[in-house]
Amino acid sequence: MNRLAGIFIFGMLMFGTKQIKLFAQPTDDLMEMALTHFGDVGNSVWWLKDLSGYLDHTHAVRMVLATDNKEFKGAYEILSSKEKFYLDGNHDGDQIVLVESDSLGRTTGIIRGDMNDDKFYCEWSDVKNIAQLPLFLFRNSPSEYPCGNVGWSFYFKAEGIDSLNYVTAAKMEDQLSLILHYPSTDISHDLECMDDACNIVFHLPQTLDDQTEFQLDLHNNTLTTIQDTKEVLYRLKVVKKLYFDCSSYMDFDDKFSFVYPLGTDQKFNEYIQSSIVDKYSAGNYSHKRQENNSLSDRINHEEYGSFLIDFFDDKMISGLFVIQSSKFPQATEIPFTFLFEKSKSIEPGILFVPNFDLNSFISTYVQTTKNQRGDNDAFAQQKTSQYDLITFSRNGLLVRSKFSTIYGRDEITVPYDELRPHFVKKPILKL
Repeated sequence: MNRLAGIFIFGMLMFGTKQIKLFAQPTDDLMEMALTHFGDVGNSVWWLKDLSGYLDHTHAVRMVLATDNKEFKGAYEILSSKEKFYLDGNHDGDQIVLVESDSLGRTTGIIRGDMNDDKFYCEWSDVKNIAQLPLFLFRNSPSEYPCGNVGWSFYFKAEGIDSLNYVTAAKMEDQLSLILHYPSTDISHDLECMDDACNIVFHLPQTLDDQTEFQLDLHNNTLTTIQDTKEVLYRLKVVKKLYFDCSSYMDFDDKFSFVYPLGTDQKFNEYIQSSIVDKYSAGNYSHKRQENNSLSDRINHEEYGSFLIDFFDDKMISGLFVIQSSKFPQATEIPFTFLFEKSKSIEPGILFVPNFDLNSFISTYVQTTKNQRGDNDAFAQQKTSQYDLITFSRNGLLVRSKFSTIYGRDEITVPYDELRPHFVKKPILKL
């Protein structure tokens, strides 16, 4: 009996009809690479698993791994670049330890983890153990979300017993927030997830002045509050919603991911794709073969693009794209405002009369604010000329300094009431 036939029969015995179909089909490149690498293990294979998952929560990978109950052999592939690696390993106590090697036979990484049925929870590290990345693999893909469940934002119309008009709920990675919009004020609360998918989120009282509990159910579009032991239910209607998509790429030496917002507005999505994603995403990378890289190149370049939301409702979204690279000390920062009603992006200057010098006004306001801080100004070394990233917030123009790896980023809000005397008679936005 040849090795491939033996594995096929084993698949029938161990995995049932679902795996019969998999092994009966012609092998693909990764499976063929793994089968070839199994060698003698293939003649006495104890199990073979075809697993999919994510490296660093972001980069889709596939692994074919087999064992004769003594040693492990296989191969895995980074799907975005089609980069493939061999795997050899054994048990180290309760853990599985796999040595990653490239097409030249060089050791390029180590994978350590625990196998639990059809789930492999592990960590990848480079040979010198300088970089460590989580690696999760499953029989079926572990998540429907690109780059994990990064985030979403909903703008709701609220119906209840009081004057609550609108509700904004937003998730960006581990940060969740709830904003209650009343006619004369906005009230913000931090939220926590109650389930893995974050479809139900809640807020518990944090201080003596904050004694209201909230629970937001995104399945049923309801907001429940408990005030003085009395439960109040608000029905919510989605007016506008966003979710965060992700462009990612990884090969021998590059690791790149870029998170960006999309929604139900097709014009907005087209703008994001053409003006932001196509210009700054992983599509600009060209794959380099393993033979052209030294071992010191292994994931030596990392880039991450993210988006900060400063304002979001049914009429507008405003925020900041930030792209950081390990090759450059200075981040690329792109302020951004898009009007859903007009299907176009705008600059803040469009609100003001022609002879108004917005930059000079902001520079003076920023300097006055920094003077008022005095010795408490943590950003004293940053000049007013560095405060040139301008977006919209609910209370005014949000002015940021450029990000510094030493000082961070400062934010100063210029209130709309200070700016309103300089608006055109019929501004494109009602602020």
